[in-house]
Amino acid sequence: MAASAPVIPAYKTAFLESCLSANVLTFGTYTLKSGR
Repeated sequence: MAASAPVIPAYKTAFLESCLSANVLTFGTYTLKSGR
């Protein structure tokens, strides 16, 4: 099953981890500017 997973470069994973640790990216409930 591992072959079907996309290969993500190390710099992308490091960037995502740094963003998540800094709460730049938040996954879950959020409100857009339009209020949706």
